[in-house]
Amino acid sequence: MSKPLHRDAPAGNTERIRVLLIESRRADPQLRRALTFQTRRARFSLECVTGFTAGVEAIRRRAHDVCLLDSRLDGESGLKLVAEANSGGVEAAMIVLANSPNEVDSLHASEDGVSDWLLKSDVSADLVSRVIMHAIERKSFGRAQDAARAALQKTENRFRLLLDSTGEGIYGLGLDGVCTFVNPAALRMLGHQHESDLIGKPIHDIAHHSFKDGRRYPQSECAIIQAYVRGDGAHVSDEVFWRADGTSFPVEYWSYPIREGDTVVGAVVTFLDISDRLRTQVTLARSESRFRTIVEASFDAIVIHENDIIVETNRGFSGLFACESDEIIGRSVLDFIADESLELVRHRIAEGTEGKYDLIGKRSDGRTVFLEAMSRTHTVNGAKERITGLRDVTEKRRIEARLRQGQRMEAMGRLAGGVAHDFNNLLTVIASCTGFLTEGLAPNDPRHGELREIDRAAAAAAALTRQLLAFSRQQPIAPQLVRLDEAVANSTALLGRLIGAQVALETTLRDSSTVRIDPCQLDQVLMNLAVNARDAMPAGGVLHIETAPAEKDDLPHGAASCDVVASTQYVRLSVTDTGTGIDESTQARVFEPFFTTKTPGEGTGLGLATVYGIVKQNGGFIRLKSERGRGSTFDLFLPRVEDAPTAARATPPRLRSSMETGTDLAGTETILLVEDDPAVRAVVWASLVRYGYHVLEAASGAEALDIATKVTVPIDLLLTDIMMPGVNGREVAERMTAIQPKTKVLFVSGYVGEVLAGCDTAGARAEHLQKPFSATTLVRKVREILDTQASIG
Repeated sequence: MSKPLHRDAPAGNTERIRVLLIESRRADPQLRRALTFQTRRARFSLECVTGFTAGVEAIRRRAHDVCLLDSRLDGESGLKLVAEANSGGVEAAMIVLANSPNEVDSLHASEDGVSDWLLKSDVSADLVSRVIMHAIERKSFGRAQDAARAALQKTENRFRLLLDSTGEGIYGLGLDGVCTFVNPAALRMLGHQHESDLIGKPIHDIAHHSFKDGRRYPQSECAIIQAYVRGDGAHVSDEVFWRADGTSFPVEYWSYPIREGDTVVGAVVTFLDISDRLRTQVTLARSESRFRTIVEASFDAIVIHENDIIVETNRGFSGLFACESDEIIGRSVLDFIADESLELVRHRIAEGTEGKYDLIGKRSDGRTVFLEAMSRTHTVNGAKERITGLRDVTEKRRIEARLRQGQRMEAMGRLAGGVAHDFNNLLTVIASCTGFLTEGLAPNDPRHGELREIDRAAAAAAALTRQLLAFSRQQPIAPQLVRLDEAVANSTALLGRLIGAQVALETTLRDSSTVRIDPCQLDQVLMNLAVNARDAMPAGGVLHIETAPAEKDDLPHGAASCDVVASTQYVRLSVTDTGTGIDESTQARVFEPFFTTKTPGEGTGLGLATVYGIVKQNGGFIRLKSERGRGSTFDLFLPRVEDAPTAARATPPRLRSSMETGTDLAGTETILLVEDDPAVRAVVWASLVRYGYHVLEAASGAEALDIATKVTVPIDLLLTDIMMPGVNGREVAERMTAIQPKTKVLFVSGYVGEVLAGCDTAGARAEHLQKPFSATTLVRKVREILDTQASIG
């Protein structure tokens, strides 16, 4: 405790100070006078109490700024009262009145909260005033120190809480590189348990001594130390710190100098373990690389755009629209949309519509492409991006159109086959009845002429049904020896109707050689080439068909090098038009299936492919010569055959009289006739019965099978129509031969279609007779089968 202020003490302030005087029962008159004097000078307000107990009560009221108390209070020490005041939180300055110098010495050694002291023998009004003011100042200063200490402690607590709670590693170091403080996160990341493991030690040598690759890290190069040596900060994101167990981990750290005034006294380092971040970055990089690889490897076009402005595409987009990438980025996606799809795309972009839809794209060369699109919208950093995948379905649309056209043609073919079937039934009845009438007339009867005209008409109608079946491709392939010039001549009438009046048909037939080919196939070749020529002459022109011997030099390039070809003679069939011609690039593809230059719905692209297939199937070659604007010539080279030919086109044979046919066609065998058409069944029954055969009739396949299970005599021949509702002729034959294995089979039909294909009873064990036929033709075929065909089974 300091000595009391005497003459050099400050004068104090002018505010009234509340003073409490606690005296023993023996009051000090001189002290009372001094205090009373000061009170009169309006500097103090004075309250006096006597005794220890009264003093305690007065102090507890806390109504005073200064308390002067006697060192002895009726047997109690004044210091005890000071202790009572301090324990009660009294803020008044405590001044003790000592009775002797010895008590003053005791007060100097005391630390129990006395602010100052006065020796009673040395009391004066002026001295009392200065001691009181000095005690008040010391008390205020003490309170300020306490507040400052409390604030500092609070700050320190907050700082410690911050260090302890943060996930970042933080440590400090002095100018000598020694660690001065460290937080729990830094201890944990560096693998240490206690602050003493690091504080007071050179932390560079402990945690930052080596580079990532293990090379020693000189302290002179350490960015952390250089930061405070230079007096500036440092930030490093690609180094490692080392743990206590010798392992390392990647870090990002910041180092800042600590200053006291203008002097740098150390540094604080903050660091993060970025292992998870690097793993995430690697994973993200792999994902992005994988995504980019997938996008670039995709056959589809992919485009990313913001507000319809393209920001990124893949190679598929560049290839689809025939543009380089640098010609695409920054342009509007609408630049690649055809006019007819612009409104659709604008609306979907504006509305953010997602999902799949169809549109038409526009390439840089002006061509349009049919596209399927799939769009998704997502948000990146607050900006909406739209990702769209585009697939070129132009070829798919063309194939679908061709398929639909093919299905239409197939339906038309089935319709044509059905019409031909019914028409052939009628012609069979006409031809058979004509034969019956002819047999009943005398040789010189004038009605023979009329019957011959009916016979000719039936033959012409049969030729039409053959052509109808050739169109529907329902005619069985049956190669025959055919004179090529006769076949062309017989086709001119049909071809003339096919190409129309505005195209003139000319023929030059200079070779009567024989070729082996199915007449129906030859008809189809001529029809396809004629139709192709007609379409190439929309304003009219000339179609010229020529037959001529073929020299080896005439064969297509490379064909004559084959040994088989070199030893074979060929006949040439040429079809020439004066149409628009075919350019060189198209010529390379004209024989490809489904290739066509016509718009969807105008052609299937199968015509020339069918011609090529038929020619190759029959051992021949085909050559095309054409120029744009100068017409086209198709040269067909077919192998020449020396055998005697059959008729180029089947003509229903005339019915002969019994005298002409003789009796060699008669028989007594049992025949099961199965025919759903009543008129055909009637004439076939009549034809067979007239020659002596025993005929069982069935109007359906089911009825025929019922008869076969009940009949008691063997059935020698099953004569059945192929096309019947319910159980067809093929099924009847298969099940019939299972019941009676020795039964022979004769199929008759207006057209065969697919019903006969794959039938086990066809081929060696069954015969086929094409409608229409005459009674004589039917009976001759029946007799031939019964006499020559081996038993079935």
